[in-house]
Amino acid sequence: MRAALTLMFAAFVVVAGGAFARGHADDGWDAIAAGDFAAAAAFWRPRADHGERGAMVGLGHLASLEGRDAEAARWYHRAAVRGDEVAQTLLASAYLEGRGVVRDPKLAYAWYHIAAETGHARAAEARDLAGRWLSAAEQAEARALARSWQLEGMPEAPRQ
Repeated sequence: MRAALTLMFAAFVVVAGGAFARGHADDGWDAIAAGDFAAAAAFWRPRADHGERGAMVGLGHLASLEGRDAEAARWYHRAAVRGDEVAQTLLASAYLEGRGVVRDPKLAYAWYHIAAETGHARAAEARDLAGRWLSAAEQAEARALARSWQLEGMPEAPRQ
């Protein structure tokens, strides 16, 4: 089981490309690659508790690997509202698929939109694909929602 999860992690890093690796490489990722999930959690937890976005993303990914999707979404949300574009895309994907949160293509579109504006290289493409589930009016509502979050503050918790 651990070998399969480690392979999933490796595939994720390859698919996510440089945007994922940039700023998130550390001993926690090395521990996951070695299959030592407890060491990864021990490395990231104190850092996440002190507001380190990369550690929050790591804990989210660890939770996802272990099938705790709601917890993963909470960690991605914590990093996303602090401006981490990788977390924003992972949270958007969770909303698009209903993984750990209530499925909501409009919220997925909004998070992808924010990630694209934050600088994630593939978020605009993902947003446009998510837009296929929305009408033009719903896409406009999602962009307005994203804009309101940027101006008035991000949502406090993911919708689960």
